[in-house]
Amino acid sequence: MIALLAVFGLAACDNNEYEYTGAPRVEGPQVYFPQENSTAVELNGLEGIFSVPISRIDTTQEATVVLNATSTSANFTLPQQVAFAKGQKDAQLEIAYTGLEYDKVDTITIQLDSAFVTPYGVSEYKFTVKCPAPWTPWCNGKAQWVAAGQDPEAWPLGETTQTCTYTYNILWSGDDPGLPISYRCSTIDPTQAQFKIEHWGSSDVDLIIDYNPQTNDCQVAPQFAAEDPEYGPVTVSDIPHYSSKYNYDSFPCKFIPETGMFGLNVVYYVSAGRFGNNMEFVVCDGYPDYSVALNFLGVLTDTNQKPFAQVMTTFGSDVESVKGFICNADDDASAVADAIAAGEIEGIDLAEGINNLPIEEGLTGALKVVVASLVNGEVREVSEAKFEYYGGGANPWKSLGMGLYTDDILTPSLYGEDENGNQVYLDPIEYPVEVLENIETPGLYRLVDAYGPNVYPLYDELTESGFGLAPAGQYFVIDATHPDCVMIPLQEIGFDYGEGVTSVMSVAYNLYASGQATIEELTKAQYGGIEKNGVIVFPDFTTQDEKYNFQGYLLIGGELKDYIGYNGSIKLVLPEAVDSTKMASARKKAMARRFALNNLRKQTRAKKVSVMQMKRMLRSNITKAVMNHDVKF
Repeated sequence: MIALLAVFGLAACDNNEYEYTGAPRVEGPQVYFPQENSTAVELNGLEGIFSVPISRIDTTQEATVVLNATSTSANFTLPQQVAFAKGQKDAQLEIAYTGLEYDKVDTITIQLDSAFVTPYGVSEYKFTVKCPAPWTPWCNGKAQWVAAGQDPEAWPLGETTQTCTYTYNILWSGDDPGLPISYRCSTIDPTQAQFKIEHWGSSDVDLIIDYNPQTNDCQVAPQFAAEDPEYGPVTVSDIPHYSSKYNYDSFPCKFIPETGMFGLNVVYYVSAGRFGNNMEFVVCDGYPDYSVALNFLGVLTDTNQKPFAQVMTTFGSDVESVKGFICNADDDASAVADAIAAGEIEGIDLAEGINNLPIEEGLTGALKVVVASLVNGEVREVSEAKFEYYGGGANPWKSLGMGLYTDDILTPSLYGEDENGNQVYLDPIEYPVEVLENIETPGLYRLVDAYGPNVYPLYDELTESGFGLAPAGQYFVIDATHPDCVMIPLQEIGFDYGEGVTSVMSVAYNLYASGQATIEELTKAQYGGIEKNGVIVFPDFTTQDEKYNFQGYLLIGGELKDYIGYNGSIKLVLPEAVDSTKMASARKKAMARRFALNNLRKQTRAKKVSVMQMKRMLRSNITKAVMNHDVKF
């Protein structure tokens, strides 16, 4: 075999079938980054120095190598060159750092000048740097916390807390009970701790809540929430993390150790926009239940013609007693509850279920029921419910009868399906509503339950689909005290888009209430509505420079979210001007109006709301100039 191979070898050399060409000679020091360099560097402090290895092939001469080093943070001092002594093969690049934040990830990129590189080595080194916060172990329960050697007094949850209930209000809706909750804290920084809620959301992920044990403030940093089939990954965060124009004073995130409850102002979003923001809540198990819920049922009279307020109450299992009291609507409920506990006010003992609270002689007008749960004579929780009663004095509101109201506020912002299954926005809807007028201020009108049950035609469909609407007994106010400048005052209409209860107001009211314009200026500019012959209409709003196809604003939490009156159809026909035939026709049409969302699943409901909001904002080219008081008269 050896002889045979020798023959083949000789033959190959003799025939010159294969020629070897050596690699071209590389000039210069031939510097490179070792393959062993890590792509992730973890530091053990918030300031200091760390080194990056660098090497060269040609060591015959001393060399100074130019570097191009950049980072995503100004907290690093990066080298711009490295020197090699004669005969030195390896060196270290020293990088100083200060002012880092725990767990914040930065990226550093170091490139070699092309004059010093080798084609056989790495000439660009890119790596991440962070300083992990030193944490205690995750502990699910106080027993595990103590077994890990931690201070029992530093455990923030209940003695037996291991699970919690998360209440979704945006991307999903409803309670999610039995979720494991764990806790850990920094061993260096007393202001840093974290809660972890496992199996959270539809994707069964862990939700991390950052927590300051000294202030009870929380933060929800951006993190994965779910995968949307249409928009891709959905991120959840608190609102200030979502946009720097918001702060925690306006959108707080808090944990209350005494009750084990979290209140989180969060937002869900994708690259195309946000699904909405709202408060979501966490209630930890293992806490005493001192809750008291109150539902006002109405004002009745007994056989002796004595008035009383009828309420329904439910208590938490750990409540010792519950007392109620009726006072003026402007009274501070907490102060009233404290006075009840101190014996300064004689509260009425209440039982679970229906209770009757007498209305004392002389109480009239806007009132409220205050209910307090007590344990060992101390107030634990307070609930209140406002109502109106005029039996002790003249009722300033008189009924004018049934008018016709055209809603161009709520209904056109919703959409359903036509007979072919196509998605369509709903048209403004006209329906009968009782109209009250203020005796002392003629022209000031109240529409009874304009968006409430048994009046608003889509009330049942919306509530069955998971939306929140106003309960019975609420009013929609229209101020026509100046017939040539009718206004819709700022007021809640009770509807919840998935971001919180909505409020509305007209253009004229915004300008008037903000002091931007007088009634005379608004009337001259024709910015308000008009009442004529018993009919109130709100024309499109026009400035000196531009015409706007809206009539007012929709707000959530005081923030402008959308516009109302896109169709120029907000209208009230007072009872005096209603044609009986038209009233019957409108009633019939209103009751026949129904719509259905494509799918009533909670997740689909939230998604459809987000799509609706994004489409509405693109519906017309309008600005916020009027809302921002930039209008010139």
